[in-house]
Amino acid sequence: MRERPSREGKAPHDFQPALEAGFLFSGDRGTMTRGMTRMSMFVALGVALGFALNRIPNVELVTSTIFLSGYLLGISKGLAVGVVTEVLYSVLNPYGAAAPPLLAAQVISMGITGLAGGWFGSKRSGESNFLAWKCGFVGFSCTLFFDALTTLSFVPINHFSAKQLAASVLLGGWFYTAHLLSNSAIFAVLLPAFIRTFQRQFPR
Repeated sequence: MRERPSREGKAPHDFQPALEAGFLFSGDRGTMTRGMTRMSMFVALGVALGFALNRIPNVELVTSTIFLSGYLLGISKGLAVGVVTEVLYSVLNPYGAAAPPLLAAQVISMGITGLAGGWFGSKRSGESNFLAWKCGFVGFSCTLFFDALTTLSFVPINHFSAKQLAASVLLGGWFYTAHLLSNSAIFAVLLPAFIRTFQRQFPR
């Protein structure tokens, strides 16, 4: 005897949540719940670390946390963690939310950082394949992209000319240098240890 279809024309057991077959999740409800939990954990960690270190100039752990989320969870989840983390950090920032062009630059940069982590994670073949110098180079590159994009956002915000933008870069040279060096060191020293510790717990 055939099962009576639902009003939508499908049998009741044919229904699956849209997200299960979507961009972020695939599989059963347990897989989806586990994925959302892990993403939420990294988002909360990134926001918390951002606030914890926001009084220390040029030192932050948000970028490395977002990259690690992509490395362990995958490209799409890393991208989502980067976007959500940066939006929440800006909106909840006690100093006030960033101007829209700056916020867009921050969100795009951190989204790409999570995506980059996912791409490198997809290439992993063992616990020691992502060495310190590679991590340091990736940290430098992600930070350079973030600094460049956020600096360019000053043009629509402050109506900078090319000369004014160049002067802003020169005056902020110490800030960019310190940010690049600190993140390169964080990626080179801390990230390999975290990858070796946690990658077995986050199988692809």
